Amino acid sequence: MTRLPALLVLPVVVALLAGCAAPAVPETPTAEAVTVENCGVPVTFDVPPQRVVTIKSTSTEMMLALGVGDRIVGTAFQDGPVPEEWAADAADLPEISDFMPSEEAVLELEPDLVYSGWESAFAADATGERDELAALGVASYVQPAACRSADVPAKLTFDEVFREIQEAADIFGVSADDLLADSRPSWMPSSPTIAGSPRSGTRRGPTSRTSAPGSARRSSCSRPRASPTSPGTST
Repeated sequence: MTRLPALLVLPVVVALLAGCAAPAVPETPTAEAVTVENCGVPVTFDVPPQRVVTIKSTSTEMMLALGVGDRIVGTAFQDGPVPEEWAADAADLPEISDFMPSEEAVLELEPDLVYSGWESAFAADATGERDELAALGVASYVQPAACRSADVPAKLTFDEVFREIQEAADIFGVSADDLLADSRPSWMPSSPTIAGSPRSGTRRGPTSRTSAPGSARRSSCSRPRASPTSPGTST
Protein backbone atom coordinates (compact mmCIF):
# COMPACT_ATOMS: atom_id res chain seq x y z
CA MET A 1 0.00 0.00 0.00
CA THR A 2 1.29 3.47 -0.87
CA ARG A 3 2.13 5.47 2.26
CA LEU A 4 0.66 8.96 2.48
CA PRO A 5 3.12 11.91 2.63
CA ALA A 6 3.76 12.78 6.26
CA LEU A 7 3.59 16.52 5.57
CA LEU A 8 -0.07 16.23 4.53
CA VAL A 9 -1.23 14.73 7.82
CA LEU A 10 0.90 16.82 10.17
CA PRO A 11 -1.88 19.47 10.59
CA VAL A 12 -4.02 16.80 12.27
CA VAL A 13 -1.51 16.43 15.09
CA VAL A 14 -0.58 20.11 15.29
CA ALA A 15 -4.12 21.39 15.69
CA LEU A 16 -5.12 18.91 18.39
CA LEU A 17 -1.93 19.57 20.35
CA ALA A 18 -2.73 23.28 20.13
CA GLY A 19 -5.65 22.59 22.45
CA CYS A 20 -8.50 22.41 21.36
CA ALA A 21 -5.28 14.53 5.92
CA ALA A 22 -4.65 13.22 3.76
CA PRO A 23 -6.39 11.76 0.68
CA ALA A 24 -9.53 9.82 1.47
CA VAL A 25 -9.18 6.34 2.89
CA PRO A 26 -11.62 3.57 1.98
CA GLU A 27 -14.62 3.08 4.18
CA THR A 28 -14.84 -0.06 6.24
CA PRO A 29 -18.49 -1.21 6.38
CA THR A 30 -19.56 -2.42 9.80
CA ALA A 31 -22.78 -3.74 11.29
CA GLU A 32 -21.59 -3.02 14.82
CA ALA A 33 -22.74 -0.12 16.95
CA VAL A 34 -20.21 2.31 18.39
CA THR A 35 -20.70 3.88 21.81
CA VAL A 36 -18.51 6.68 23.10
CA GLU A 37 -18.41 8.62 26.35
CA ASN A 38 -18.25 12.20 25.12
CA CYS A 39 -17.87 15.03 27.66
CA GLY A 40 -19.68 12.81 30.15
CA VAL A 41 -22.50 12.01 27.72
CA PRO A 42 -22.84 8.46 26.32
CA VAL A 43 -23.57 8.55 22.59
CA THR A 44 -24.37 5.44 20.57
CA PHE A 45 -24.20 5.21 16.79
CA ASP A 46 -26.03 2.21 15.36
CA VAL A 47 -24.78 3.18 11.91
CA PRO A 48 -22.15 5.69 10.76
CA PRO A 49 -23.62 9.21 10.42
CA GLN A 50 -24.45 10.23 6.85
CA ARG A 51 -25.75 13.81 7.28
CA VAL A 52 -23.47 15.89 9.46
CA VAL A 53 -23.45 19.56 10.47
CA THR A 54 -19.96 20.65 11.50
CA ILE A 55 -19.33 23.59 13.82
CA LYS A 56 -15.79 24.99 13.84
CA SER A 57 -13.05 24.30 11.31
CA THR A 58 -11.44 21.51 13.30
CA SER A 59 -14.48 19.25 13.03
CA THR A 60 -14.88 20.00 9.34
CA GLU A 61 -11.23 19.27 8.66
CA MET A 62 -11.27 16.04 10.66
CA MET A 63 -14.03 14.74 8.40
CA LEU A 64 -12.14 15.85 5.30
CA ALA A 65 -8.96 14.17 6.57
CA LEU A 66 -10.87 10.92 7.13
CA GLY A 67 -12.35 11.07 3.63
CA VAL A 68 -15.97 11.60 4.67
CA GLY A 69 -16.40 15.24 3.66
CA ASP A 70 -19.21 14.22 1.32
CA ARG A 71 -21.37 13.55 4.40
CA ILE A 72 -21.24 17.19 5.51
CA VAL A 73 -24.59 18.89 4.84
CA GLY A 74 -23.72 22.21 6.48
CA THR A 75 -20.87 24.05 8.18
CA ALA A 76 -20.80 26.95 10.62
CA PHE A 77 -18.31 29.10 12.50
CA GLN A 78 -15.34 28.18 10.35
CA ASP A 79 -12.15 29.79 11.66
CA GLY A 80 -10.49 30.37 8.31
CA PRO A 81 -9.67 28.80 4.96
CA VAL A 82 -9.42 25.03 4.77
CA PRO A 83 -5.79 23.86 4.35
CA GLU A 84 -4.79 23.52 0.72
CA GLU A 85 -4.73 19.73 0.72
CA TRP A 86 -8.49 19.65 1.42
CA ALA A 87 -9.53 22.87 -0.35
CA ALA A 88 -10.97 21.15 -3.41
CA ASP A 89 -13.12 18.80 -1.29
CA ALA A 90 -14.35 21.72 0.82
CA ALA A 91 -15.12 24.09 -2.05
CA ASP A 92 -18.81 23.22 -2.33
CA LEU A 93 -19.63 22.62 1.33
CA PRO A 94 -22.77 24.58 2.26
CA GLU A 95 -22.29 27.19 4.98
CA ILE A 96 -25.09 27.82 7.47
CA SER A 97 -23.56 30.81 9.22
CA ASP A 98 -20.30 32.63 9.87
CA PHE A 99 -21.17 32.41 13.55
CA MET A 100 -23.00 30.00 15.86
CA PRO A 101 -26.10 28.69 14.08
CA SER A 102 -29.49 28.47 15.73
CA GLU A 103 -31.15 25.15 16.45
CA GLU A 104 -33.76 25.90 13.79
CA ALA A 105 -31.11 26.51 11.13
CA VAL A 106 -29.40 23.23 12.01
CA LEU A 107 -32.58 21.14 12.08
CA GLU A 108 -33.66 22.45 8.69
CA LEU A 109 -30.81 20.39 7.21
CA GLU A 110 -32.13 17.17 8.79
CA PRO A 111 -28.76 16.04 10.15
CA ASP A 112 -28.19 12.78 11.98
CA LEU A 113 -25.16 14.28 13.76
CA VAL A 114 -23.99 17.70 14.91
CA TYR A 115 -20.19 17.55 15.26
CA SER A 116 -18.70 20.50 17.12
CA GLY A 117 -15.29 21.81 18.10
CA TRP A 118 -16.90 23.58 21.06
CA GLU A 119 -18.93 22.01 23.85
CA SER A 120 -20.68 25.35 24.31
CA ALA A 121 -22.37 24.89 20.93
CA PHE A 122 -24.82 22.54 22.62
CA ALA A 123 -26.89 25.06 24.55
CA ALA A 124 -30.48 26.24 24.40
CA ASP A 125 -29.44 29.55 22.84
CA ALA A 126 -27.18 27.90 20.28
CA THR A 127 -27.66 24.64 18.34
CA GLY A 128 -29.79 23.10 21.10
CA GLU A 129 -29.11 21.03 24.19
CA ARG A 130 -27.78 17.53 23.66
CA ASP A 131 -30.70 15.67 25.22
CA GLU A 132 -33.17 17.71 23.19
CA LEU A 133 -31.34 16.95 19.96
CA ALA A 134 -31.18 13.26 20.89
CA ALA A 135 -34.95 13.22 21.42
CA LEU A 136 -35.28 14.48 17.84
CA GLY A 137 -33.03 11.72 16.53
CA VAL A 138 -29.96 13.92 16.12
CA ALA A 139 -26.73 12.74 17.74
CA SER A 140 -24.20 15.22 19.09
CA TYR A 141 -20.44 14.92 19.40
CA VAL A 142 -17.78 17.30 20.76
CA GLN A 143 -14.15 16.94 19.82
CA PRO A 144 -12.79 15.42 23.05
CA ALA A 145 -10.03 18.02 23.42
CA ALA A 146 -12.77 20.65 23.79
CA CYS A 147 -14.63 18.91 26.64
CA ARG A 148 -14.96 21.15 29.70
CA SER A 149 -17.89 19.77 31.72
CA ALA A 150 -16.44 16.24 32.02
CA ASP A 151 -13.77 13.97 30.55
CA VAL A 152 -11.36 16.90 30.30
CA PRO A 153 -8.01 15.60 29.02
CA ALA A 154 -5.42 16.05 31.77
CA LYS A 155 -2.76 16.60 29.14
CA LEU A 156 -3.03 16.55 25.38
CA THR A 157 -0.35 14.05 24.42
CA PHE A 158 0.33 12.41 21.07
CA ASP A 159 -1.43 9.28 22.33
CA GLU A 160 -4.53 11.35 23.10
CA VAL A 161 -4.38 12.97 19.66
CA PHE A 162 -4.22 9.54 18.03
CA ARG A 163 -7.02 8.26 20.27
CA GLU A 164 -9.26 11.11 19.14
CA ILE A 165 -8.51 10.45 15.47
CA GLN A 166 -9.32 6.77 15.93
CA GLU A 167 -12.52 7.55 17.81
CA ALA A 168 -13.71 9.79 14.98
CA ALA A 169 -12.87 7.08 12.45
CA ASP A 170 -14.81 4.51 14.49
CA ILE A 171 -17.86 6.79 14.59
CA PHE A 172 -17.80 7.34 10.82
CA GLY A 173 -17.10 3.68 10.07
CA VAL A 174 -13.82 4.24 8.24
CA SER A 175 -10.23 3.14 8.69
CA ALA A 176 -7.77 5.56 10.31
CA ASP A 177 -4.77 3.25 9.91
CA ASP A 178 -2.99 5.20 7.17
CA LEU A 179 -3.76 8.56 8.77
CA LEU A 180 -2.48 7.41 12.15
CA ALA A 181 0.64 5.83 10.67
CA ASP A 182 1.57 8.93 8.74
CA SER A 183 0.71 11.30 11.61
CA ARG A 184 3.19 9.57 13.89
CA PRO A 185 6.48 11.51 14.10
CA SER A 186 9.53 9.65 12.84
CA TRP A 187 11.12 9.72 16.29
CA MET A 188 8.13 8.00 17.91
CA PRO A 189 8.15 4.18 17.96
CA SER A 190 5.21 2.58 16.24
CA SER A 191 2.62 0.84 18.38
CA PRO A 192 -0.09 -1.65 17.37
CA THR A 193 -2.60 -0.04 19.73
CA ILE A 194 -3.54 3.46 20.76
CA ALA A 195 -3.08 4.09 24.46
CA GLY A 196 -6.21 4.13 26.57
CA SER A 197 -8.34 1.96 24.31
CA PRO A 198 -8.86 -0.74 22.68
CA ARG A 199 -9.60 1.30 19.57
CA SER A 200 -9.99 4.68 21.15
CA GLY A 201 -12.13 3.78 24.13
CA THR A 202 -15.21 2.99 22.06
CA ARG A 203 -17.53 0.21 23.13
CA ARG A 204 -18.98 -1.94 20.40
CA GLY A 205 -21.99 -4.19 20.32
CA PRO A 206 -23.75 -6.19 17.63
CA THR A 207 -26.22 -4.40 15.36
CA SER A 208 -27.45 -1.53 17.46
CA ARG A 209 -27.39 2.75 16.55
CA THR A 210 -26.99 6.50 17.04
CA SER A 211 -9.81 16.70 17.65
CA ALA A 212 -8.26 18.01 14.85
CA PRO A 213 -6.88 19.15 11.52
CA GLY A 214 -6.14 22.76 10.78
CA SER A 215 -3.59 25.31 11.85
CA ALA A 216 -2.11 25.55 15.32
CA ARG A 217 -3.80 28.88 15.89
CA ARG A 218 -7.25 27.23 15.90
CA SER A 219 -7.81 26.29 19.49
CA SER A 220 -10.84 24.09 20.11
CA CYS A 221 -10.88 25.40 23.66
CA SER A 222 -11.53 29.08 22.97
CA ARG A 223 -15.08 30.34 23.33
CA PRO A 224 -16.97 31.13 20.13
CA ARG A 225 -17.89 34.67 19.29
CA ALA A 226 -21.59 35.28 18.76
CA SER A 227 -23.08 37.38 16.01
CA PRO A 228 -25.32 40.19 17.27
CA THR A 229 -26.98 40.67 13.88
CA SER A 230 -26.62 37.60 11.71
CA PRO A 231 -30.01 35.90 11.17
CA GLY A 232 -30.29 32.29 12.20
CA THR A 233 -27.59 32.62 14.82
CA SER A 234 -27.53 32.94 18.58
CA THR A 235 -26.65 36.16 20.39
